Amino acid sequence: MSMNIVREMWRKPATISLSIIILSIVVLSLSVNDWSFWLDEAITAEMYSVDTFSELLDQFGIYMGSEVQMPGWIAFMWAWCKLFGSSEYALRSANFLFMGLLLMYFLCILMRRELAGRERKVLWIAIVLSVINPFVLYNMNEARCNIPMFAISFINVLSLWQFMKYGKRIDFLICVCCLVVGYAFNMLYGFLYVAMAAYILYDKSRRHMHWVNLCKGNAVVVTIAVLLFVTFTVYYLITVFGENKGGQIERPGIGNIGYVMYEFTGFGGLGPNKNTLRESDDKVALLLSYLPYIIPLVLCYLALFVHSLRKYWQDKKIDGFFFAFIVGFAVFFIAAFVIQFRFWGRHLFFLYPYWLLFMACCICHFANGGKRMVRVAVLGLFAVLIAISSYRMMFANDYKKENVKMIVDECRRLRLPGEWVYWTESKSTALYYGLNDRVHFASFPEDDSDGGMLVWFNRLRPYKEKEYSEFLELKPQLLYEDREFAVYRFASCGK
Repeated sequence: MSMNIVREMWRKPATISLSIIILSIVVLSLSVNDWSFWLDEAITAEMYSVDTFSELLDQFGIYMGSEVQMPGWIAFMWAWCKLFGSSEYALRSANFLFMGLLLMYFLCILMRRELAGRERKVLWIAIVLSVINPFVLYNMNEARCNIPMFAISFINVLSLWQFMKYGKRIDFLICVCCLVVGYAFNMLYGFLYVAMAAYILYDKSRRHMHWVNLCKGNAVVVTIAVLLFVTFTVYYLITVFGENKGGQIERPGIGNIGYVMYEFTGFGGLGPNKNTLRESDDKVALLLSYLPYIIPLVLCYLALFVHSLRKYWQDKKIDGFFFAFIVGFAVFFIAAFVIQFRFWGRHLFFLYPYWLLFMACCICHFANGGKRMVRVAVLGLFAVLIAISSYRMMFANDYKKENVKMIVDECRRLRLPGEWVYWTESKSTALYYGLNDRVHFASFPEDDSDGGMLVWFNRLRPYKEKEYSEFLELKPQLLYEDREFAVYRFASCGK
């Protein structure tokens, strides 16, 4: 009798939905720790760790990198820092809030009675793909705007989808609010508008929408949203076309597109880590060495895509989520090419929901067609490989960020009284961990420099190889070395 009750419970969508949400919470809770900040985290932590709001506003005049193009998130994190402190774990734990909001909205949609059976299955798969995901889990452990942008954009995409299907006012209001909040949090979120517009124009279900009546009925909300959009757009244009463009000024290419898809498709924990891949002189040879781990997942994707392509070919249409993703990506790439903005996967987090929903649709199609043994084998292998990639991304040493905290401790241990330290990276990481006395930041010793210690970051080799080679000609004493850092002591450089 009891077994029959259990089976009956597992046939109920509510039980499955709650189980998936609980599993997601457990996995996400394991993704955040107090590992050392890396450069970008330290820069933003330094910005919003100030005492007063007026000091926070002053930071936007001091920093002219991409940080000034995420004003809403910086302001939010300043308030978060006041409540929970500025430790690594405290700042990264803000990601729990945004992923919690996303899971809550997922659950609200799943509990709707009018939701079609296939849509519910797509949402179940989308939740699992969003949480057991090496790219998402890696960024969960980062005190940056990446996860907030992902969570807000996913709520935005889901609310638009549900509004177009069922015409609920609450979904319309959530969609408008997310459009404003996401854009305030990060300038790049504006490109999601393009993808959403493409989805609206492509999807035939827009007949359910009554835009004019809804806008009239919510005139205050819509007016405020438009005014905020115009305000932030003017501000962002100033930051883009000012003296500093807010990012790495370098024209992107095919390699950037390939790297984005490398992260989006979950290969991150199966292939080389991010810095190794970016710094490699022969990326093809490097990737070939990981083929035994990569090929099985490639075959799984081929099986899923071929099956879905056949279905879409028969129906003479493509998936609306995929169409929105392609249009958004294409427009973003053109804009990045024009303004010379070299992007990576984290910069396109706002588009990732469309990719995950497309993948959820592909898996749903595949699970409902073809031979049972083939379906079980492909989907089982796909799940195992993504889970392994996610596990390695969270726990394997190869994928951990630089341990700046440890290297600062080493500097203090090795440093002689009154000795100068040449810190070859930006000052933010050193300052966050308290290395602020007699330090030269982002520099090498010059011809007339006194002796001291130099901290070298191996990932800077592609950018500062010449300066590093010239420094080694001084025949410095190697004090400490690992795969990421080296600490040297050198005598006076005077001629």
